[in-house]
Amino acid sequence: MIAVEKLGENRVSLTLPEKIEASDFPAAAPEVDGLIERYGHIRLLLNLASLRRWDGWQALKEHISFVRAHHQHIQRIAVVVGPLWQRIAVRVMRVILHARVRVFEVTELEAARAWLQGDGGK
Repeated sequence: MIAVEKLGENRVSLTLPEKIEASDFPAAAPEVDGLIERYGHIRLLLNLASLRRWDGWQALKEHISFVRAHHQHIQRIAVVVGPLWQRIAVRVMRVILHARVRVFEVTELEAARAWLQGDGGK
């Protein structure tokens, strides 16, 4: 299950589990959709540090569908990564995402939160 935490007016944190199930993103979507409806654009803290795999193709499909449906409404994404493959995946995805994306190590969680809240910076 994806842990969803509202961080502030237009900021939300999604912490992904070790294994993503097909129902995880549809379950998280209503809270994210509500923030987008209220603010127009949001800032996302995406914590991937625990993620290791998807529970089959349907889970991966739901993840991709979530990204496609929401990325135009996200201003910034602070991505907290664990294994190297996550950093590489973020580099690949950065090309197609509308948002400004910055990668943070697990030890930089507070810096990721601060970057989301800030007005400038990379």
